[in-house]
Amino acid sequence: MLVFAYKYGHNPEDCLLKSVNAGGENVNRSAVLGFLLGLAHGEAGWPKHLKDGLAESAAYQKEITDFSEKFAKL
Repeated sequence: MLVFAYKYGHNPEDCLLKSVNAGGENVNRSAVLGFLLGLAHGEAGWPKHLKDGLAESAAYQKEITDFSEKFAKL
């Protein structure tokens, strides 16, 4: 996972695609990788089609906002 982050981390979409297509434990690896890339790049680092194309996009966004607000106070 760290190899993908190091080699392709400058482009979150490309990095996740390479991780998913590499096979093996791609689901677990890509979940953690997506988390790390999200921390590094923030919302602006992700293309709009990856966020809005999700089936439950609005519900996910609300969950992320609620989570962020709770932990921003710490």
